[in-house]
Amino acid sequence: MWIPPTVAPMAADFLTYLDSLNLTQHVNGPIHKRGHTLDLIITGDVPASDLNIFEFGVSDHKAVSLSLAIPSSNHPPPIEKVMKYRNLRNLDTRLFLESIMPTLSTDFTFPC
Repeated sequence: MWIPPTVAPMAADFLTYLDSLNLTQHVNGPIHKRGHTLDLIITGDVPASDLNIFEFGVSDHKAVSLSLAIPSSNHPPPIEKVMKYRNLRNLDTRLFLESIMPTLSTDFTFPC
């Protein structure tokens, strides 16, 4: 990782902090036309390989790609959630009121 001299102590502290969390910063080359490393790819227990930094020619930034070996067992099973609802636009108001009338007080009158 390219580190300008003015921020070298902070960058070193940052990399030490990542290491203390068992994290790895994979981008180790400049990705900006001025030689800076602006984008970071940080992983934990996931192995990374095939890091590539390449230019598109349309920006002052380079693109970064890599492969991550993510075992399928690390993926939690998808959560399936069934939601039911009524389309209130199709509600027959009169029929609805008639169906709840027995539970209402006797002095209730239809508003429609």
